[in-house]
Amino acid sequence: MNRPIHVELRPPDTARAQKFWSAAFGWKFSKQPGPTEYWGMSTGPETEPGVHGGMMKPRDGEPRCVPWIEVVDVDGATQKVVQLGGQVRVPKMPVPGVGELAYCSDPDGIVFAVVRCNTSG
Repeated sequence: MNRPIHVELRPPDTARAQKFWSAAFGWKFSKQPGPTEYWGMSTGPETEPGVHGGMMKPRDGEPRCVPWIEVVDVDGATQKVVQLGGQVRVPKMPVPGVGELAYCSDPDGIVFAVVRCNTSG
């Protein structure tokens, strides 16, 4: 727990970015269902070490890389973030097939997500 488990790339031009990351590192992208344009990102075989991720356009127009950090309790993690001078950018929400997450930022504005994965299958 408390380790990065997923990384989101948020480029303004997702088609161009997918071409770049695919050519540079062989990563594969697959469109995911849902109301938001989101692509799953496979960085290699599931049997090998590494972190997979996703890609979507940034909501505020600012490109960024957003690590997802697995926690036991999203509410507890967001409370601690705020206590330490950070912010909750997007409140806790369910993510079908994943669990629940909230987007936060540290005191310097670095964006990250805290996520509790659904381990019930």
